[in-house]
Amino acid sequence: MKNSLFYLFFWFTLGMFSQSKESPKNVSKLNTDHFVGCDYNMDLYYFTGTVFTKKTKERELNYSNFLYGDITSIDITNPLKIVVFYRDFNVVVILDSQLNELEVVQIPYDILFASKGAANHIWLFTTNTRTIENYNFKTKTVASKSQPLKNISAKKLRSTENYAYLQTENGILVFDYLSNYIETKEATNLVDFQISNRKLFTATKDSIFKLSSEKEFIIAPDLESFDNFYMNNKYIYIYQESQLYLFSTEKK
Repeated sequence: MKNSLFYLFFWFTLGMFSQSKESPKNVSKLNTDHFVGCDYNMDLYYFTGTVFTKKTKERELNYSNFLYGDITSIDITNPLKIVVFYRDFNVVVILDSQLNELEVVQIPYDILFASKGAANHIWLFTTNTRTIENYNFKTKTVASKSQPLKNISAKKLRSTENYAYLQTENGILVFDYLSNYIETKEATNLVDFQISNRKLFTATKDSIFKLSSEKEFIIAPDLESFDNFYMNNKYIYIYQESQLYLFSTEKK
């Protein structure tokens, strides 16, 4: 029995540490402070300071609003309603696909994070009350909010129309469309995480995994480390030190 357990542990361990490094399908130069992601037209999104750029195959589109200072984050979950967040002024700007302003939303209290929700809603994480909120920017009302999350270190907020995902030091907290806490996806040493096709993907400094009922290894990029990544269909974009790497998730 002990020998069987030993060999089982041996082969499991060997499988974990024999994951070969993946080579990128493509590498391109990209000078920016923050790579945001890529849409299904293969258009790239990124920003530096106050300037947000969408780079298509034909041209570059730029958006900048000096009234609100530097951009904090951008959500391209819906490329037709892009969410640009300015933390210093608690302002969210909604842009269309041509980076024209659709809405300028002044949140009447301090927020740490903002991301896209359903229709005329955005997900917020507040600074003082420490709550997840589903905010209707048309009616300027809170549709729902979570219980206060006092004893956590909130690091990042991402969302779909019906779910909000809050990264903490111990994993990712999941909330439904009514802002009710559902579960915690345990994950350690997180660099970044993404939601793609309703699936949750996490990245450590050298590997990317899919979290479902079990933790499934996806790729180990042939890079010493990386800061952020973006999932799009069957491709993974990784940005590191002015280089944009494209990897495929399809098994060879």
